[in-house]
Amino acid sequence: MSTIGFIIPALNEARHIERVIGRIPRSELEQAGYRVRVMVVDGQSTDGTLEIAARAGAEVLCQSGRGKGQAVREAFQAIKADYVFMLDGDDTYPGELIPRMLEPLTDGVDVVMGQRVWPARANGDWLQRVGNRFLTGSANVLFRTEIGDLCTGMWGFKGHVPRELDLTANGFDIEAEMFAQVAKSGLRIDEVPVPYRPRHGGSKLSPLRDGARIFARLVREAFGFGKARGTSK
Repeated sequence: MSTIGFIIPALNEARHIERVIGRIPRSELEQAGYRVRVMVVDGQSTDGTLEIAARAGAEVLCQSGRGKGQAVREAFQAIKADYVFMLDGDDTYPGELIPRMLEPLTDGVDVVMGQRVWPARANGDWLQRVGNRFLTGSANVLFRTEIGDLCTGMWGFKGHVPRELDLTANGFDIEAEMFAQVAKSGLRIDEVPVPYRPRHGGSKLSPLRDGARIFARLVREAFGFGKARGTSK
């Protein structure tokens, strides 16, 4: 029986984490013959996120430090599964569409990215959207790819891929580092459109500060300027 593992980085997401876990179609996947593991990586939350996640049936990994990148790196080392999915803990991504993202992985693709489809009235996130277009375009030029959404927080991998990545990022540049290493490795990448619901109250990501870090990460990876630990967030 193949195993599907989910990793959900979370920091103070008590309002959302139970719904995020509940949207994962565990029964559907189990009926299809998969064993399902859900792991929430708690970044030292102070609002009860850890306890809520445990009550909702998730395994909980207590992150040793802070930052989304470090959470992802620790989770990749901890989870063992034939397929690994990552999604944010703020209920902005549709976990119920995981079966759609699983299909390319079972058909020869190594990595699948959830390409966000933004709501028509997401005007308040225009700077984030413009920044993502710039970063995505930069990634495509640097790595000769044709992806549509570099900074997505919804990913799927064949199980061997996360263990083979040599990641160092601690912050929001983790997706850029993952993408760059996957692209340089020649692994097959696919994208699946997913509806995106912008975070209530605004994103934790700073479009200017974190955007600059993400761009710097792309350049370092593209030109081999050596490894640099990412800044925590």
